[in-house]
This record gives sequence, C-alpha cells and structure tokens, in this order.
Amino acid sequence: MMSVFASLHHEFVRAATNDGLAAARARGKTGGRPPRFTPEQIEQAQQLYDSGTPVPKIARTFNAAPATMHCYITLKAVK
Repeated sequence: MMSVFASLHHEFVRAATNDGLAAARARGKTGGRPPRFTPEQIEQAQQLYDSGTPVPKIARTFNAAPATMHCYITLKAVK
C-alpha cells in the first residue's frame, strides 16, 4: 500500500516539475549551464585547429582545459 502512495506522490512531483519547466520556457527562460565560449571564440579556435595548432596550445590561448577545447572543436558536441 505504501508503494502505491509513493508512486502516486512521485507522479504528482513529476507533473508539477514538468509544468514549472513549461511555464519557464513560455517566459523565455532556458535551463542549464551557460556556454563557456562565444560563437566567435569557437570559430577562432576551430580555425587554429584546422591550421594544425595542437589542442593543448589552443586551450592555453583561451585559458581552458584541453578536454574542454577538445569538446568544442573536435567533437563539435557543444555548438
């Protein structure tokens, strides 16, 4: 019986969360962490990478971790 109440409570919380997120989106709010670099910085890093500059050197140029730069310019995961 307790599991039924727990499941019901979970569904209520889930519905309220989704309603809140939808209301925030309607007001123009977006969630999540802001991007580390501007689109211009990403383009500049991509040009450096395409010209043969190693990722660690590009990372030092932008004061970022090499793994972060790798995500932005080689994996293109964050655009």
